[in-house]
Amino acid sequence: MNALSSGGCELTAALRFVFGRNILRVEPMDDFSQLMPLQLLAVHARITDELRSRGITRSVNNPTGDLAEYLFCKAFGWKQAENSNSNVDAIGLDQLRYQIKGRRMTRHNNSRQLSALRDLRDARFDFLAGVLFAEDYSVNACRDHPLCRCA
Repeated sequence: MNALSSGGCELTAALRFVFGRNILRVEPMDDFSQLMPLQLLAVHARITDELRSRGITRSVNNPTGDLAEYLFCKAFGWKQAENSNSNVDAIGLDQLRYQIKGRRMTRHNNSRQLSALRDLRDARFDFLAGVLFAEDYSVNACRDHPLCRCA
């Protein structure tokens, strides 16, 4: 039985820890419809910086992948690998290596396909861990799977 056999319970608990208890009742902070595009981008930049300063994200890119890594590590006590570590995102307490993928499904794109696994033939990870987020970043599903080394 794998670490995620109970579904998204641990990740949901980690998500509540990060975002607070009422993660499903997020009220809009402002009416953004009156802002100009440059103002919207400035708000986005400030939010990105704040997530990074809190240690939730590690880059200024789309937060989905960084959030997935952060939540798996918080939920299971894994240690995040250095950013330069090729295709290993975390190390488990048992020293198993994990590649972590996240996907945010939206009303505009509900694909469940995770991003590519690069250099799979030379993979340095033992397990692939994946999480599917809903549009509001709540956890829809998560799984881990051992790497199958096929000839």
